[in-house]
Parts: sequence; C-alpha cells; structure tokens
Amino acid sequence: MRHLTLTLLLSIFFTAAAVGQRGRNDKFPLEEGALHLTIKGGVQKGRTGPQITNIKPSIISDDFDPATYETTELQNVGYVFGASFYYRFNGWLSMEVDFLLANNKGGYKYSDIKELNYDLTLNYRYFNMVAGPKIYPFGFADRITGTGLHGIFFRPGIYGSFNVFNKEQKNLTYSHTPESLYGPSEYIEEELRKLVIGQNNWGWMAAAGYEWRPSEAFGVTFEAGYFHGFNDVITIKPQSHGFRSKIANHVRSFQFTVGLAFPLSNSL
Repeated sequence: MRHLTLTLLLSIFFTAAAVGQRGRNDKFPLEEGALHLTIKGGVQKGRTGPQITNIKPSIISDDFDPATYETTELQNVGYVFGASFYYRFNGWLSMEVDFLLANNKGGYKYSDIKELNYDLTLNYRYFNMVAGPKIYPFGFADRITGTGLHGIFFRPGIYGSFNVFNKEQKNLTYSHTPESLYGPSEYIEEELRKLVIGQNNWGWMAAAGYEWRPSEAFGVTFEAGYFHGFNDVITIKPQSHGFRSKIANHVRSFQFTVGLAFPLSNSL
C-alpha cells in the first residue's frame, strides 16, 4: 500500500508542477456546472491484514489449544472498477456518486501438530454505492492566476456494499492436506459454504486525490481512500463445530483508483 500511496503523491506533484508552469490553469479541476461521467478502476488492500477482519477467531474454536497450531493471514489484494457521476457546483465544492464492482478478501493458512494443513479464503464480490462531496481547499482562490493546487480535493462519504454476486456461496474456498488422513477437501468446503454466509456491508469512507482536465474532451482523477465498515460482513449459521458469529468481521481497506472523466452536458 505504501508503494501505491507514493505513486499517487508523485503523480500529483509532477502533474501540478507541469500545469503550474502555464500562464493559465483553467484546465483544472473539472469544469464547473457540467455533469461528468467518470470511468475508474483500481485496487484495494486491508489496513493491517485481510480486508475482512477476524476470520480466524470466527472459524477456529476456543476449545483448540493455541500452542498446538499456527496460522498465517493471507494478504490478498482486491479489485475495484465502475463508473461515477460528478457535478461541480463552484470553485470549492462538488458532489460525486460512485457505482462500483469490488471484491473484499480475507483468509488464513492453518497447520497443527496433527499434520492438518488447510487454506481458507473468502472472496466476496460486491456492488458498491458511494456518495459524498468533494471539497477543494484551494478552490477559493482565482483559478486564472492560481497554481496546480486547485486540483487537490478531500472527499468524505458513506457507502453501501451489496453482496449480490455470491450465489451458492462459491466465494468461500477451502483445501487441506493430507487428504489420505482427512478425506477429500470438497466435502468440508461444501459444508463451510452452507454455514458461512456473506452479508451486505455499509460504513463511512474518506479519501484525498487530485483531478486535472488536460483537454476539453476529458479529465483525469487520482484518488486514495480508506473504507471503514460498521457491520459484520459474514454470519454463521447454527452448528456444532464451535464457529462463532458476530465477532466484528468488518471491512477495513485502503483503495486506490485512477479515472477518466467525460462531460455529459455543457455547463448548466
């Protein structure tokens, strides 16, 4: 994630420096009073581990002695892509609504003294709706005589993630070795898919970025944000395996996107 953040900062710096050398800077940010469609894509990663928290304590029973097994969290990177609609009211304020496809991942590797080794991964695919204002702290100044700083924005918002692409719960994968001792992995995987169910998710987000309009035909946006979910994204059906539900299986992820913005109308 540090490499992605560094890439964003360098992009902002060099773009601002190049544009700031021109006599006019009215090509950034995007045009006021015009509706824009932005096509964006990028990646997302967990804050300190998997994007979905506390998967291990949900599955591994308290009856297991921690001294008898070891686990390693999987550091998976997910994708995000889709479209957003953007409208700029004035020099310092705009509104944007995103409609994105994204996946949140989490999982771990397990091994114990009984020679059981298994991998368990969740890969939930969501339809995300994100809404919030964009605030341009340098937008109060005159855009004709100002600098490239006018393209910098901050974006608070709220989001809802709808778990609509997970039919038959095939987003959960499981495999173990040796099968000669514990049988085929497919039987356990099928049972887990019946018991561990993905849920919709909602929360808040905060982002910062830069936008630039190199021509009248399109604009470019860079954005890095953090998503903080409030509710559990998995629930576990009643069972006798010692699995536990409602122990804060939340989304905690960083997201980096790049977008192309196209005007849908002339200034309104």
